[in-house]
Amino acid sequence: MKINSEIIEAKSFVKQLNLTTQNEWLMYCQGKFDHLPAKPNTIPRDPALRYRTEWINWEDWLFGTTIKIHGKWREFNEA
Repeated sequence: MKINSEIIEAKSFVKQLNLTTQNEWLMYCQGKFDHLPAKPNTIPRDPALRYRTEWINWEDWLFGTTIKIHGKWREFNEA
């Protein structure tokens, strides 16, 4: 899958904010954190909608990493 450079740049910006939850992200988008820079217009308030084909989860959006498991679970005795 080709990764959109726009989401890479957006995630880089968001990671620098050091937000830890989706709720903090929404508060940031509403301008409730005076100590943080204003959200650029190029970064969406709802990244899951804007980047729906590249979206992984909120952990990936806020931290740039994720523990989301892709694929099938193996049977216990096979693990």
